[in-house]
Amino acid sequence: MIHRSRVELKAVLRVKSEKAPGPDGLTADICIAAIESEMEVFLAIANKCLELAYFPTHWKTAHVIIPKPGKEDYTSLNPTGR
Repeated sequence: MIHRSRVELKAVLRVKSEKAPGPDGLTADICIAAIESEMEVFLAIANKCLELAYFPTHWKTAHVIIPKPGKEDYTSLNPTGR
């Protein structure tokens, strides 16, 4: 059985915090703060998901922006995967 450790969960906290929020509106800063404050809870959730081989659909949803060649301003692009 695969189990994640505190060390692995701490590695997740090194993501770039200035990235755009996901479809749920949560920013990386919010997720990092939540994990840091309740690390054992998040570790238990991660390990239970692995044990059950179940991950909520919302966790597998993302906004993907496909850049167009030669276009430098991406602020007006519409994401796919809605």
